[in-house]
Amino acid sequence: MKKIFIIIIFFSLCFISPSQADDIKDFQIGGMSLGDSLLKHFDKSEIKNNSHFLEQAKGNKEFKKYGKNISGIYDKISVTFKASDQNFTSKSIQGIKWFKDDINSCLKIRDEIIKELSNLFINQPKKDFEKRVHTDDKDSYSYDYYVIFGSGNLNYVDHVLISCYDWSKKLEYQDHLRVAIVSKEYMQWLNKLAN
Repeated sequence: MKKIFIIIIFFSLCFISPSQADDIKDFQIGGMSLGDSLLKHFDKSEIKNNSHFLEQAKGNKEFKKYGKNISGIYDKISVTFKASDQNFTSKSIQGIKWFKDDINSCLKIRDEIIKELSNLFINQPKKDFEKRVHTDDKDSYSYDYYVIFGSGNLNYVDHVLISCYDWSKKLEYQDHLRVAIVSKEYMQWLNKLAN
């Protein structure tokens, strides 16, 4: 059953052929690619009612995030867009699957997705950070794997991220798998916040 789940997750993420696998916009999560308008997938009032400014932005209101709990392959999908953009053009897309206190199952699926992506994106650089302490909590860990589109510092390029988050029991967060498509524009903004 787990093997079927892994295959379903992967094919829901990406509907491209290897000959097309050089452009990040060919990669999809929930049928959405970077640069797509949320209006192609959701009602405008639903987007407005379910969007918020990012907590870590500390008052910077350049970007908003639309989030929706869903059923199926992912438990949640979220899309980031510029707050001033009335077309709600996606700058990052994330699919999240919860793994309550089950990081090993998350890592197994992560490894299967990485294997498939490595074969699909042959020409793209990749970076596996494996297990590292989470920046917000010394007792929590992330397992980040990147497929990189562009050259330069990872913090300033388009990329696909496959990650598992292993949260400390003292926090109220759930372990989860996160698959994300992230634009360099959004990354640059996030990095400005950190400085």
